[in-house]
Amino acid sequence: MIETDTDMQMHGETQAKPRSGFMHALRELGPMRLAGIVACLAMVISAVGLFQYKHEAQQRRANISHLRAEISKERAAIDLLQAEWTYLNRPERIQALAERFLNLQPFTMDKVIAADSIAIREDPAPASIEDILKAQN
Repeated sequence: MIETDTDMQMHGETQAKPRSGFMHALRELGPMRLAGIVACLAMVISAVGLFQYKHEAQQRRANISHLRAEISKERAAIDLLQAEWTYLNRPERIQALAERFLNLQPFTMDKVIAADSIAIREDPAPASIEDILKAQN
């Protein structure tokens, strides 16, 4: 015999409606399965975090090796410039350039004069900017 909802209500029997929803589904899984799902989620999150950490560490290592290579190149360039500076500042080279371009004469004692024979300036230098502006007007 097939009972209908009205027959069950008449006899005092009520049928439990099936519950739906995410929380109900979790409760029906049981505590061990729920713990397993949580553990799997934690492992996935940890794996993603570890992958990101590893990737960042690899990028930093690559950056460090690139910077070390650049530093090595710059040190080689500095060494080359120092060698060139030393070569250009040799005393015999500077002497030859001075003789060629400066037309310097050897120092003689007739070029020396006494301090009393130096003319003292009659017009002293102005003491302030106001003195300069007054002199211009």
